[in-house]
Amino acid sequence: MTTQSPTCKSSAHPTADVPLVQYRDGSIYAMSLSEPGRVYLVQLAPLSCTCAGFSFRGRCCHATAAVERFGQVCEHCGHSGADVDVFVNRWDNNSTIVLCTDRRACMARQGVA
Repeated sequence: MTTQSPTCKSSAHPTADVPLVQYRDGSIYAMSLSEPGRVYLVQLAPLSCTCAGFSFRGRCCHATAAVERFGQVCEHCGHSGADVDVFVNRWDNNSTIVLCTDRRACMARQGVA
């Protein structure tokens, strides 16, 4: 019997075991642990992965591992760092959006005064 990793609720694979690579252009690729040779494209903003698990559940260990290693990316300005967070809109079926916590800094990065 396998137990689920506490940081990767979608599969039995711990996120620390997920092989990831991020290229200079920002693209992130994850290698499958269950299907050797298969590679998935992971995007941080909006969060997505080309694996079947993400298309079924909207989450997967590849995407979770990428967020843990590379951080969230603001969906408005593309900034990543400790000042980027996930916000939940309780009035829109609990949908989420990833934004900078400092609205003014986010707008400045976009060139908006």
